[in-house]
Amino acid sequence: MCAVVIVLGLALGGLAGAVSHEVPDRTGVVTVSDGESLWDLARQHAPDSDPRAVVERIHRLNELEGGAGVAAGSVLTVPVQAPE
Repeated sequence: MCAVVIVLGLALGGLAGAVSHEVPDRTGVVTVSDGESLWDLARQHAPDSDPRAVVERIHRLNELEGGAGVAAGSVLTVPVQAPE
């Protein structure tokens, strides 16, 4: 049992390094496409960050209410990962 817990902890610890919890400070302005969600925008514009944290920042940047979705054509400020 102890070995399973250690292996699981190592596996999860390795996965945690794959996604950064830091949200980029840099922002850009995007227009939401039909069928696009905040989650989609987060993964597209800040792919190395935790999408949950990016979506939360999009909410704050655009003063969106709680679980409010966005309509196609909406113009939003989003965190943008710097080009490498």
